[in-house]
Amino acid sequence: MKGQQRIDEFALVLLAAVIFIVILMVVWTTPTESPPVVKPTSILLTMENGTSTSFQLTISGPITNVSLSTVGVIASWITFDQNNFDVLNSTVITATVAVPNYTFPGLYQGSIIVTSTGGQANISVGITITNTPVFSTRSIPLGSFTISYTNGTQVISSASDVVVAQGYFYSKPLTLTGSVDPNQLQSAKSVDLQFNVLSTNNYGNLVIILNGVTIYDKNTGTGFVDVPVPVADLQQYNTLQIRAGDPGFYFWANTVYELQDVKLSYSFRGQFSQQFQVSLNPNEVSNFDHFQLTWIVQSYSVPLQPLSISINNQLVYDDRPPLAAINQNFNQDIFGLPLSVGQTNTVEFSFNNPASLSVSNAMLTVYYRSTQQ
Repeated sequence: MKGQQRIDEFALVLLAAVIFIVILMVVWTTPTESPPVVKPTSILLTMENGTSTSFQLTISGPITNVSLSTVGVIASWITFDQNNFDVLNSTVITATVAVPNYTFPGLYQGSIIVTSTGGQANISVGITITNTPVFSTRSIPLGSFTISYTNGTQVISSASDVVVAQGYFYSKPLTLTGSVDPNQLQSAKSVDLQFNVLSTNNYGNLVIILNGVTIYDKNTGTGFVDVPVPVADLQQYNTLQIRAGDPGFYFWANTVYELQDVKLSYSFRGQFSQQFQVSLNPNEVSNFDHFQLTWIVQSYSVPLQPLSISINNQLVYDDRPPLAAINQNFNQDIFGLPLSVGQTNTVEFSFNNPASLSVSNAMLTVYYRSTQQ
């Protein structure tokens, strides 16, 4: 019985030892952390020497003690916006490539190594250096529009030799009508009524009514009269009435005014520029090279005056545009300063002298250096 008991105890000890060894083997052979997962797994760039560009890497977790390093010919060209960190879910890293000046054209290769507690991942990087710029483009439609600048004086209505009279039993007014161009009405700066009084008996006032509003009511002597008219009283369609006032105590007579060269006119001046807001994305801004403007001319005034084009208040064009179509590139202003662009940009077209230009299919295309193949 005692021998049997010793055998049972030995079996239990042996079983426990086997279980312990198995546990140690599982612990030793099972990794505590997965290796890093990185996207993309390869990078191909085309760049000019002396330029720089950026791209992004997404590192997925959870992983710890993450570090990034580079190997190969291009190792010293690449820097990272952060290094030596842990990743809970995912982290986006911005890598910047700066190609040294005077780098000969050709293909340069290397790798980015992402190392963590669980292992490492390699990203192959190939950079082709070229002396010829490679551009990407994006077209921004501006549509059809008209640019104009107007000024001048226009007669609404006139009369040469007239007599107006008014009595208690007699009335002879002057009524004139005239219209105003709606576009010029918006840019009207002043309105004038002018005439000469050749003779009058001065029994009553001279009364002038424009569009139902009395603008003049005075006893007027002979000579030249200039009646300023409020611009607000001017309408697209106008009715002007000039009449004599009642003769007062001279009930048996009529008030009489003899008028010459009656003229109702207005002066106008207006600049109708066109302004557009143009948005660029960060990649287009950082790699911007130039804008290209194209359009087809529909109509224009003769002679056509110089057209001003500004981008972000930098004057990039100040000349008479082609009369059929335009195809113009802008990377600097007229003073030779580089064009400054951002994510929000203002493009404005205007005339500074009387002119009009109507265009269609206007297109602004942004050209920016392309690095990703």
